[in-house]
Amino acid sequence: MVIHTLSYRNNNTKLRTYWHRFLWLDSELKPNQVSREFRLACNDIEYVSGLAQDPETGLIGLGYGYRDREARIRWVQPVLIQEMLKPLDNPA
Repeated sequence: MVIHTLSYRNNNTKLRTYWHRFLWLDSELKPNQVSREFRLACNDIEYVSGLAQDPETGLIGLGYGYRDREARIRWVQPVLIQEMLKPLDNPA
């Protein structure tokens, strides 16, 4: 799954920056791994709204809004996500 953090640039609530993280859940749906924060395309507003795996290529598609003006998809190799995930120090 993808989760988000939000920060404000220059302490201005109108200048938002969203950061994304991958979160891995165990078989009991408890978080046990998380990635570092990342961005896809810009330092402005972008927001990942979903992800799905292409059954033919195995690639993971991340659907996201770009600058609140257009929809985009970024395709990534699953191994990239696996490499980004690190164990949580204190899983919930």
